[in-house]
Amino acid sequence: MIHIANVCLCVCVFSLLGLSLSVPSNGVSMSPRSLFLHTYPLPAITASREGNQMRFIFQDSDSTLWLGGIHGLIAVEGLDTDHQSCRWYKMNDKQWPIPHHSIRCMFEDSARRRWVGIDGALLLYDRRSHQFRPLHIDGDRRNWVYDIQETTDGKLRANYEQVMAMFDGRVERIGNDDRSGNFVILRHGEYTVCYCHLS
Repeated sequence: MIHIANVCLCVCVFSLLGLSLSVPSNGVSMSPRSLFLHTYPLPAITASREGNQMRFIFQDSDSTLWLGGIHGLIAVEGLDTDHQSCRWYKMNDKQWPIPHHSIRCMFEDSARRRWVGIDGALLLYDRRSHQFRPLHIDGDRRNWVYDIQETTDGKLRANYEQVMAMFDGRVERIGNDDRSGNFVILRHGEYTVCYCHLS
């Protein structure tokens, strides 16, 4: 009989450096152009016995790996080198504080600014101090940021609800009928999209 102690969903990312990165909930795996994965247990990266169930891994333009999860955000520089270092941003941490422990997403804009979506705020990273500054959407501390994107004209969009895709468009019509229920018709270039809610 085979017993699997910990089955988890694994997020895989292929970086610009040709690395295959996976984020299981109990460590990080990296495969440099290989069919084999090398596993890094989280305590080997953080020097802590604490856990962090991962939601995503993000590599910024400086090659820093960011591991976001339900217990904060981990920044790893120089993974698997002699100069490896780690910062773990957590709620109420004296050195690396953030206002909430649940990390939803991360984004780097065209000006190389790092943005993090958490429960209750949008965080802006200061590269000099390595600290985050919270920005509250419309002053409301209850907005959870699930997704961050940049428009073609350089404007930042932070979504407080989880979305699958976003694009610029023009609202053609909003209405309600017996067949579609509540609906919105959007036009984007040559494409017309209708979003319906059958309620």
